[in-house]
Amino acid sequence: MHTPDDYFNILVGEQWAFDPPNREREVHRQGEFRRGGVKQYKCHEGCFALKYARGRVPLMLPFGLGDVFSSTVDYWSFDHTVRITARENTRNFLIGKIR
Repeated sequence: MHTPDDYFNILVGEQWAFDPPNREREVHRQGEFRRGGVKQYKCHEGCFALKYARGRVPLMLPFGLGDVFSSTVDYWSFDHTVRITARENTRNFLIGKIR
């Protein structure tokens, strides 16, 4: 589990969420948002959402990049993400935004 708070805002369409092992579908529509919690979700046809996180966001990096080795095998994106994240975190650390 990571420490930042996640906010998921549905901008267009609807999102279907599932809370394992419960198989009941939760439907989140445009204008709704949910905070935190561990759920599986599907952005249904035409859905567009904004995910926003606050807190120690760099601690989320291992969770996001772990997928490269387990399913996507997209090494170009992995390299690109690591380089940009390292650059931006270094800049933020030097100006005192990261402690």
